[in-house]
Amino acid sequence: MSYVQLAVYGMTIVVAVGVAVYQLYTERQSNSATGFRSSSSVRDICVFCITGIPEGRSRSLSCGHTCHEKCFAAFKGKCTDCH
Repeated sequence: MSYVQLAVYGMTIVVAVGVAVYQLYTERQSNSATGFRSSSSVRDICVFCITGIPEGRSRSLSCGHTCHEKCFAAFKGKCTDCH
């Protein structure tokens, strides 16, 4: 086996391991309850499911609390803390 073939096989293994590690990392960051991925930009806690809300994914309720877009639709905008 030549050095070129060894280098190609070595790089293939390195890339495959890197992709697998990245997928595991992003899967752990994923929130299966809401389908939203958590990130450093999480700012509020959803009053329905008590998980962080990523920037741009929140809805404001009339009571002033915030929630996920999906939770807002599921609970028809009625806050569990206030109703």
